[in-house]
Amino acid sequence: RQMCIRDSTKPEGVSSKAKTPEIQTKSFPKELKPRAKLPLFIPKNVIEKLSFPLDETTKTIKVLDEDNCSQGSGDWSSFECSFKKSASLPNEQSHGELESSAKSCCVKKNSVDKQYKKAKTLELNTQKIDTKKEKKRTSEFDNLCLQQEMKVSGKSIWSSHFSPDGNFFATGGADHIVRVWEVNDFSEECRTLFNPTPVREYAEHTADVLDLSWSTKNPSLLLSAGLDKKVTLWDISSSKPVHTFEVGSEVTAVAFVPDSENYFVSGSFDGITRLWDISKAAIISTAKISDNITSMRFSPDGEKLLVGSFKGKCFIYSLDNSGLHYTSVMTCKNRYGRYSGGRKVVGIHFISNSEVLITTADSRLRLMNLDDFSQRYKYKGHVNTQVQMAATMGEEHVICGSEDGKVCVWNKTSKYIPSINPK
Repeated sequence: RQMCIRDSTKPEGVSSKAKTPEIQTKSFPKELKPRAKLPLFIPKNVIEKLSFPLDETTKTIKVLDEDNCSQGSGDWSSFECSFKKSASLPNEQSHGELESSAKSCCVKKNSVDKQYKKAKTLELNTQKIDTKKEKKRTSEFDNLCLQQEMKVSGKSIWSSHFSPDGNFFATGGADHIVRVWEVNDFSEECRTLFNPTPVREYAEHTADVLDLSWSTKNPSLLLSAGLDKKVTLWDISSSKPVHTFEVGSEVTAVAFVPDSENYFVSGSFDGITRLWDISKAAIISTAKISDNITSMRFSPDGEKLLVGSFKGKCFIYSLDNSGLHYTSVMTCKNRYGRYSGGRKVVGIHFISNSEVLITTADSRLRLMNLDDFSQRYKYKGHVNTQVQMAATMGEEHVICGSEDGKVCVWNKTSKYIPSINPK
């Protein structure tokens, strides 16, 4: 727009039109294609402040290390899955020029002291992750870097879980293979969390592997469930399966009973939850719903079982010596809008015996209280309508992938996330 000034008493030689003010514009980068799919927090006994987003384009697992993050309150943060080389090494000018490339790095000087060698080992191949804050004044995760990248397969990964003791990490996906990785002791001397080669690769399944579950009593036992209508029990000390259970329907979820290595439950497309006795290889109890089962998890004490359905409901069962017993049902959906009819429950993460974080395919995360069946908090800002991804929670943060190529991190509580149903 142009602004014109007309003044009948203006001096001679002065134009009646003022100059058009200059307008500064900023160019924003184009949105990236969806990449990050399966982020999760590493357990305490492994290492704190690490996450694992899955790169859907290259089908790799990325280890992200965040050091010296500032503590602040706010709504949520996000970081793009586009990586840039980090800044040059410390004391670079005093030791000579450093020329780095994707393949090689060399130092143009003969004398290199021990401190420079250590800095080179720790930071030479580190890639900085771009982060940005949303609805918050303080910045967090400023020093987030890509620490390790592993090539898994040429197909998508649907499930990944740490063993209860934190020594192993299992993955399963569309290539029908269950892989088990050994976890290293992460330190300044060893900056790789995983050994590059899996310690076990199990190829017994003939269709996609959708879910995995470790035994909390015996951390060497692992269950895998797939679309081949089978649940397979593995002992990672052996290269062969312990037993294969025929379910009769596509299995979408599986879970060990806490503090037990002889019982587990499975959920499938036929809407039946089955309680299995491993020693007898038989079903001892069942519970049926009129919907497809999409996820299930036990509470830490093993007294409650949450079963997620395709229409956004969570069915709660109690477990005793006589089997499964229906208790209640929670509806996880918006009251109004496009997804008011309910979307499938894609993730269940217990924080305690009374608190559970539920991920649904309407781009929402909900923190529910099981004492009064109320919704405490709702988290939004990511995109999750098509891809199956589940959120996890640490002590202070909630993390989840997004279909727009981001990994989003929320503060568990802040002034921007008011409690919906405070006590």
